[in-house]
Amino acid sequence: MERESDDVSDLSAEDLKDVLEFDGDAQLLAKALKDCGFISEDGQTAVGWNERYGAKLALYRNRAKQAAEARWSLNRETKTETRLDIDKTRKHPEASSKDASSILQAEKANYAPTGAASVGAEIPLELRTPEFEKAWESWRQHRIEIKKPLKPTSESQGLKWCVGIGLARAIRAIEFTIFKGWQGLREPEGTDLPQKPSQPADPYRRV
Repeated sequence: MERESDDVSDLSAEDLKDVLEFDGDAQLLAKALKDCGFISEDGQTAVGWNERYGAKLALYRNRAKQAAEARWSLNRETKTETRLDIDKTRKHPEASSKDASSILQAEKANYAPTGAASVGAEIPLELRTPEFEKAWESWRQHRIEIKKPLKPTSESQGLKWCVGIGLARAIRAIEFTIFKGWQGLREPEGTDLPQKPSQPADPYRRV
């Protein structure tokens, strides 16, 4: 999507926070951007942004839209989950007993929200191969299945870690971590490494 201006009047403080992947307070971020002259005082224009970054403005806008959709989807799922929990508790034969809360928690354990994990961080150029993209998508799915979906910040940090160790090691680390069922990426080491096949004895070797 191309833009012919640097108008950012339709981006809220929360949108700017998501676009810039900032972990702090959204209002403080917006104030800092105005104070340093990056955004005009009225919050309507990104000063010189279009000239400096060009097509990236469209990418930032798209990220903000995806993040907003993810928040909306997560809120909707949370409300639906709460409504279903109330219905289940009311209808359960033991709902009037002291164990009703335990029943509710057991039902919640079977629910894994997807929410923000569907947004996905941008894969760096160094890792942009079909093999890595397939492995990374498996990693995203694995985190959903263990009910620990990736957040944008943690996914970005994971990709930086993969860049640091290189493409081949990164793919092996992802596959190894999924095999172990772990939450955090880790390279195989020690007894986890594949063993080299033993070489047959050389009958002509001198002792």
